[in-house]
Amino acid sequence: MKIIPQEISPAGVQARKTSKAQGSKTANSQSGEKASAGEGDSVDISSTGSQLKSLGAQLKQVPDIRTERVQSLKAEVESGQYNPPADQVAQALIDTVRLFG
Repeated sequence: MKIIPQEISPAGVQARKTSKAQGSKTANSQSGEKASAGEGDSVDISSTGSQLKSLGAQLKQVPDIRTERVQSLKAEVESGQYNPPADQVAQALIDTVRLFG
């Protein structure tokens, strides 16, 4: 790709795309191939991109809240049996203050 340091209007970009497409059709016609009406730019997605798309779809299926864990902790708190380690509570408070200022 070559970058030309001049301003190009959207009409100029469209004109370049059209002339490229016409040149491509002419070349195909000369080589005996038929150019289809929908022929144009194409995109190839790497295997990493496909994996990311698949993982994104799987992630959407995971619930945001772990209901069983929430109910378990709620029961412990209500019964007075929930005793988190003091050092973890302190560190979480420090991290929150650092994060939100």
